[in-house]
This record gives sequence, C-alpha cells and structure tokens, in this order.
Amino acid sequence: MKRQVDLTEQGSNLVIFNNEITISRSKNEDQYYYYCVAKDYAWSFVALHSMYFKGEAGNDDAATYLHHEPIEASDLPLGFLQQNNMTEIVDNLLLFRIKLEQEIETTFIVQEYHKGRREPYPKVIRVYEKQKVEVFDSKYFLSVYPTQQSTLVFLVKTKEVHFKSHEEDKKQADKLQYGPYTDIAPVTFE
Repeated sequence: MKRQVDLTEQGSNLVIFNNEITISRSKNEDQYYYYCVAKDYAWSFVALHSMYFKGEAGNDDAATYLHHEPIEASDLPLGFLQQNNMTEIVDNLLLFRIKLEQEIETTFIVQEYHKGRREPYPKVIRVYEKQKVEVFDSKYFLSVYPTQQSTLVFLVKTKEVHFKSHEEDKKQADKLQYGPYTDIAPVTFE
C-alpha cells in the first residue's frame, strides 16, 4: 500500500490522498473491498474515487472507475468486525464498500478528496510575511484490514518544511517518505 499526498499546489486547501492498494484475492472471492476514513475528518471529506488501470497507471483513458457507496457497520459481512478486532472502534469510521471488478487481481487506486486539511499558519499575517500551512495525517494507512506494508509520501518542497511530528524515513528535495512500515493492525492511526 502506498499513500501519496501532493502539497505542492499553492493557494488551494483541497488535499488529495492517492492510495495505491495491493490486495491478495482470487477472481472468485472478495467481491467488495471495505474502505474507511476516520470520522474525525468527516468535516473535511469531500469525495472518494476508486479505479484501476488496464494499462499504464495515471492514463485516465485506461482507467476503469469502480462503484462505491457509503455503508454502516451493520452492512459489513457477518463476523468481519470480530475477525479484525474492530467492534469497539467502528463507530469512529466512515465506511465505504467498493465493488471489485473480476479483472482486478492485485492493485487498484482510491483517491480521497478533503477540503480544509491544509490550514494556513498563522491564520493572519501581514502583507510582507510568508504564510505557512499545517497538514495532519497518520503515518499509517487507515484500513479495516491488517496491512502487510504501508508507505506514506508527502510531495512537498522539503526546504520549506518547518516542523514534523515524526522524523521521516527518507527525505529528498521534493518529498518526505514515512515507511515502509510492516504488519500494521487494522485501524491503526498515529
């Protein structure tokens, strides 16, 4: 699983989380993938797009969009919550059911769109001052499934980063990378 956040666009408070999810499944099982967003971010959540590519990833002409719908915890398969030790925390999640196409064997993409997750800091500045932004997110991919491996990449001019709550694992001029982290329990957030 690779989660990428592009923070290079100036002047916009829209943040797109691009999640490349790799799963193990046979074509005859797992008709749905269950996706979650922390309910703490419900105020900022705008939209969800899910797709897979029959050719080169990123080529919109080769994209096949997947149907998804919001669901309640009671819509999850019987025993799903107990199997993944989630019975007590499911009320803190926005849940979605994504219909997987037969052709999807391993990888698909889910994009989360949020408004307001990039906050100006300080809120008020003088004309000659430079304003910064704050962004908050977990270094782990929030999932209702156990995650074998997860990497978070922020696309940002690293020379302009002034504070991080966690030290990155890899730093380049235009990105910060956290992870890869392995063997992450369901609904782990930090």
